[in-house]
Amino acid sequence: MSDDRCPPLSEAVVDFIEGPTALLLASRGADHVPSLMLGRGCRVAADRGSVTVFVNADGAESLLADVEGCAELAVVFSQPSSNRTLQLKGSDARRVPLTAADHASLARKLAILDADLSLIGFVAPYTQTLLSADAAEPVALRFTPTAVFEQTPGPRAGSPLEPEA
Repeated sequence: MSDDRCPPLSEAVVDFIEGPTALLLASRGADHVPSLMLGRGCRVAADRGSVTVFVNADGAESLLADVEGCAELAVVFSQPSSNRTLQLKGSDARRVPLTAADHASLARKLAILDADLSLIGFVAPYTQTLLSADAAEPVALRFTPTAVFEQTPGPRAGSPLEPEA
């Protein structure tokens, strides 16, 4: 575990990222060329010190190779109906086996994201296609957040999120 990790995530951050958010994962290759992939969901550890995110293996080959090579991962969490957005970064990302709790998190994420997207006019088949819910088994990547940033469009976008006292 890196010495530059941030304090455990606040309950508010955990509630947000585990809530109705769309995820975009990014890493980079040795040549610093970025790789991106839509995520399917996440699960925060009980101690709020690590986050596990899920992607479909199909189409994520570059991202998975980059994470394996550099262990750096940035994940953007954005609620479609409000545009509220947070970004978490980590430098110890690694592939981990999926658990029963992960499968439950994925099913819950699909349902709550579908409900949020319906508020802005999208129907269930869109959400299932977006997240490739019928795809093969997803891949889990776990990392320790080293920074959390406010990314909601506006004057605070890009600002570090201060830990709650």
